[in-house]
Amino acid sequence: MRVLVVAVLVLCQAAAPLSAVPRKLPPIQSERFARDLHDKNVDHVLTLYTDRAVFIEPGGKTHKGLDEIRKLYDRMTTAFDSDLHLTMTSFEQTRTFGIEHGTFTETLRAKATGATRNIIGTYVFLHEKQTDGSWLIARQKWTEAH
Repeated sequence: MRVLVVAVLVLCQAAAPLSAVPRKLPPIQSERFARDLHDKNVDHVLTLYTDRAVFIEPGGKTHKGLDEIRKLYDRMTTAFDSDLHLTMTSFEQTRTFGIEHGTFTETLRAKATGATRNIIGTYVFLHEKQTDGSWLIARQKWTEAH
């Protein structure tokens, strides 16, 4: 019995240290994303993306790269006030990628008319680990519920 206990202790010490195990991406990035959109801080939102990020709108229109994503956000924040709420439903991670699935609700208020539109849907964020250890959004897909 003593040999078994010693063998287990040796195996536990030989196992990979806890720091080598991938850690879950904190949901703070999604919270910051929603807050920055609400505050119309486009420059700050864009720091969450890789240079080659892809943004897919609910209708399927795709925006590739930071320049196209900036144009989209500039148009949206100029025309609308947004109240976006994200709820993460799952998160899976490898050493270099994290996939966040969730639901969202958003109220858009048109600045020109004051008309509001309530949107409900799902989202998928693909996060990519950078060489400095930070995580950035490489791909976003939004789907509107009908």
